[in-house]
Amino acid sequence: MQQYEKVAFIVKNKGVKLILIGWSFLLVAVNLIWLFLDKTPPAWDQSAHLRSIVWFNYFLRGQFWGNFGDLLRVFWGYPPLIYFLGGLWSLVFGIGVAK
Repeated sequence: MQQYEKVAFIVKNKGVKLILIGWSFLLVAVNLIWLFLDKTPPAWDQSAHLRSIVWFNYFLRGQFWGNFGDLLRVFWGYPPLIYFLGGLWSLVFGIGVAK
């Protein structure tokens, strides 16, 4: 089948349409339920980023509680480059308001 024939099949077939619409409604409903039940702060909260920088600082000083794999898991899915740079910055200039 050509690509446009596959799309035409989906558009013309009521069963496939109903399955796609039902699946979409199910995904939206499950996400809304999750958002209603989940009370944890979102990962984009600034404290989560600062905490990850502090953890990287601890890792660079040898005071982190786990290994490098554990460190990568605490970054909430963000790439570790900015945390590495922040960890280096805080290693040089210190952590805290007074430093």
